[in-house]
Amino acid sequence: GKSTGKTSAQRWEGVDAISGATISSEAIIRDVSTAAGLIAEKLFNLEAPGQKSGGNDVIPLAALAFSLGLGLAARLKHRIRVIRWGSLIVGLAVVGLYLSVPLSFSHITSLLAGDFPSWSNPRLVVLLVYVGVTTVIWGPVFCGHVCPFGAMQEFAYRATPGFKIRVSASLLKILQDLRWLTLFVLVVMVFG
Repeated sequence: GKSTGKTSAQRWEGVDAISGATISSEAIIRDVSTAAGLIAEKLFNLEAPGQKSGGNDVIPLAALAFSLGLGLAARLKHRIRVIRWGSLIVGLAVVGLYLSVPLSFSHITSLLAGDFPSWSNPRLVVLLVYVGVTTVIWGPVFCGHVCPFGAMQEFAYRATPGFKIRVSASLLKILQDLRWLTLFVLVVMVFG
């Protein structure tokens, strides 16, 4: 705005911040450092340098074990819908919101590259071992019964009124195979 005709005190009215080289660079450094720490903690469940340890991990691990166990029960008792819906709700609440340890493509590529998480991150280790073991034995248990992203998709589909697309069993089989092919192609692209 115009500052003509105003006193020096009036010129600063409505100014929220003053940009000085030292102040702004310190703020940028602090903000970037804080953001990097949050990304490390929330996305990768890592403790950033300078952060204090969360201490006792028994309750979060117990919550994760309960969620994963319920997911396995939903897979094994697939005809009992209340168990499946319970596993989706608990998976969203525990894995997605409370613990923030959803499995991602970056985790898969890190494992394939031989970069295993350390035991200082027990939640991610438990999750990756669970996914590996259950996928080999029972198929994609995590994806279909625990994954917070899958739960949100399921809830959104059920909550959407109106036209629902019905997929034949043969088309569903093709789409499921295409999913694995897509994953394979993405992995080849990452390492190629």
